Amino acid sequence: MSDVALFRTRVNENFTVHLDDGRTHDLVLTECLEHSAEAFSLTFTGGPQAPVQQGTYVIGADGLEPRPIFLVPGSKDDSGVMLHAVFNQTNGEEQA
Repeated sequence: MSDVALFRTRVNENFTVHLDDGRTHDLVLTECLEHSAEAFSLTFTGGPQAPVQQGTYVIGADGLEPRPIFLVPGSKDDSGVMLHAVFNQTNGEEQA
């Protein structure tokens, strides 16, 4: 199963982001969009304590091995933040 197909089946599921200092925060995968055969994007939402700095974070979910994903913060309000990841596939391998 491709990564886009895997993530598509997990929309509205909880994910955990692991921070370098050992803390974790819950995120919800709210969107998985396929832009082309070579590209897709994910949107996560997190509470007010979710990371808001652009960077690579280790993210996992039940039954999904944690993996590094580069997140870019989007909109933020009192309820939390939206985080985005874009994947491009080259030479048969997906890259964040």
